[in-house]
Amino acid sequence: MALAPETKENEPTQQKQTTRGLLLQYLLFKSLGPTKHHFAHLHDSQRWDIYDRALASLQTDNTDGLRVLNVGAGWGMLSALAQTHFPTNTEITSVERLKPVANAVREFLHGPNKPQSQSSTVLTNMEDDNPCNIVLLDILSPCLYEPTNTGDLSSGVLATLRSLQPKVTPTTSFLPRAARLFGCLVNIPPTPCVPALSFPLDNKTCGVHIGTFNYFRQPPQGFDAVPMTAVPHTRLTQPFLIETFAFADAVVKPTTFSQAAKGIVCTQEGVCNAMLIWHELDCNSDGQPWQDVNKIVSTAPNDGCIRRQAVVLLDACDVQNKLLLDECIDVLLARDQQYGHVTYFECVEEEHEEEQEEETKEEKTATQAGATTMPTTTTTAPAPAPVPAPQQHAPLQGPRKSPTTVSRWHFSMLLDVDRNSKYQQAIAKAVAQLKPNDLVLDIGTGTGLLSCFAAKAGATTVVGCEANAPIARVAYQIVKKNKVQDQVQIVLKHSTDLEIVGADQNNADKKEGVANGKQMLKCKASLLISEILDCGLLGEGVLPVVRHARQHLLKEGGVVLPARARVKGVLVDLTHSGPIAMSRPTNSIGPQTHQMNGKVFNKFLRWNTWEQLRLQDMPNVVRLTDPFDMMDIDLRGFEENEHEKNVPRMHTVPCIVSGTVSAVVMWFEVDLDEEGEFMITTSPENKTSCWSQAAQLIADENDGVPCLVKPGEQVKVVCEYNDDRIKVGLL
Repeated sequence: MALAPETKENEPTQQKQTTRGLLLQYLLFKSLGPTKHHFAHLHDSQRWDIYDRALASLQTDNTDGLRVLNVGAGWGMLSALAQTHFPTNTEITSVERLKPVANAVREFLHGPNKPQSQSSTVLTNMEDDNPCNIVLLDILSPCLYEPTNTGDLSSGVLATLRSLQPKVTPTTSFLPRAARLFGCLVNIPPTPCVPALSFPLDNKTCGVHIGTFNYFRQPPQGFDAVPMTAVPHTRLTQPFLIETFAFADAVVKPTTFSQAAKGIVCTQEGVCNAMLIWHELDCNSDGQPWQDVNKIVSTAPNDGCIRRQAVVLLDACDVQNKLLLDECIDVLLARDQQYGHVTYFECVEEEHEEEQEEETKEEKTATQAGATTMPTTTTTAPAPAPVPAPQQHAPLQGPRKSPTTVSRWHFSMLLDVDRNSKYQQAIAKAVAQLKPNDLVLDIGTGTGLLSCFAAKAGATTVVGCEANAPIARVAYQIVKKNKVQDQVQIVLKHSTDLEIVGADQNNADKKEGVANGKQMLKCKASLLISEILDCGLLGEGVLPVVRHARQHLLKEGGVVLPARARVKGVLVDLTHSGPIAMSRPTNSIGPQTHQMNGKVFNKFLRWNTWEQLRLQDMPNVVRLTDPFDMMDIDLRGFEENEHEKNVPRMHTVPCIVSGTVSAVVMWFEVDLDEEGEFMITTSPENKTSCWSQAAQLIADENDGVPCLVKPGEQVKVVCEYNDDRIKVGLL
């Protein structure tokens, strides 16, 4: 019954779609400005403290006027710090390719933060080849080398450094001076987490084979970027050095990439299914490399650090037996052929000394001393040609699947046992009330999981509609794998492109079921199932989609699942939350010792949208109130509920601590069935949920400045909703 054609996507087609997706992301970024991770970076005062100390102690022989080039300008913070510490006759050039950000940086640097007699220029491209005395380079990329849409790093750090060759002299200083890349082997239990990790999926979820969805498992850059302090994991080794990378050398010399880390000792028994990768940036002087820890910027997953690390997850077929305590292994590394970052790894038995007769005397000495040696291969940027490392191991070829841009949350969702089991039970309960040949319509079927639940519960006719072509094709394969293709048909359409035809169409050829761009269904559905809910409940359009389905696709008295939602919230203070990934006011930014006025960047704040926030993972977010009920919303698409939209609901909420009302954090409880027997919650207390909470910034009428509250003070909150979102404000 499947309408989606059973075709295999060839690699060129998939690559074209991936490239198109990445290009679209870049164009959106270029036009709209920074992401939530750039706001996290801007609020990382500890990072700016380190750069501030380094710039204050930076020595230069030039007294006639410095030329400073900031090629990773981003928000322009390093340029602003340079203005603070360098002589007034210094000429500072900042490069930021994103025009909206460049305009804001120009305003930031030319405003109250700028010394009167300094020259500061903001460019979107490096326009001249004049030599510079100091190069500033701040790196946001978790795996060091991969490109980021910040400053001039959109082609990766290596390409940027190569482009500096005409501008760099033997006396040019780099800040940071060098970088070190570290790895650590870990075991991460495959559980839902936010941000999501691309865990390989088991064969079954609640009895449904969904392993085919692993087709989409490989992230676009070969790794997931996640703050691992929020993800339960066990470290099986001590951190090991992958390579050290001097920025000045990379300008004039071919870059060497490590292809293996050897002699790694296991400090904990366990099964390795992932490797964490992070970097350190050395802001010490050339004469004292790596000596002062207060001048090293680290993204290591230490307690209290919510900077992101790169997580490379193994395919299920590559997860081997347990690593034993004190076992010595070699870790082979696959590197991206264009940019150089690590994309895959493999643990192999340690190579013994008698197998290394070709090693140099120095390498033998290091091996006998128990040091970690890293055979390297020489490459050039931006498209290095790898040469096999001087070792006995065969070169690692990397992951077996092509990178895809399918959202990572699919994998967390499929691992959410509570969500999936309750959906399964609620669907089985509803299917048990159906008559023979009643139609079940699954809107936004995705993997086809809910459609398979319905078929396995006894539904004889199920239609799952999915507008994303690659996902629909994989859903078709999942339906076949579960042997329910005679009951389930996957339609590559949006639900609004479905129509019902008359009885005279019953014998029409299924392949001719499309007319005027519409997919013809033989009859209306008796049961409508969906899971088109985001962390803000309404952001995926559940209300208009279900309303359209009830009007056009559902029988009179048809059942809709899920049925209703109860929305709850809490007011929070984000003032001291640190560098969390969320847009927040930038009134005071920079080092803790001398904060700067960053109000110019408030133009990029997302006042009118919800952002994901995992409240239980952010101990520095202060809850100003107890949870309060915001509203109830009927999700069944009844016309009579339309009058509930855009109606303000007033709440008087008592505060329990002092603080600044920065935002409201919202979650919901969803009754899947009309009796409320099966309920799913996205509450912060549900730590195994694939959903995060939703946070919306709140400001009063005084120029967007959040209000201050005290214990016992009553805050008046107004809430309303429309088809797209829930809105919250203060009175």
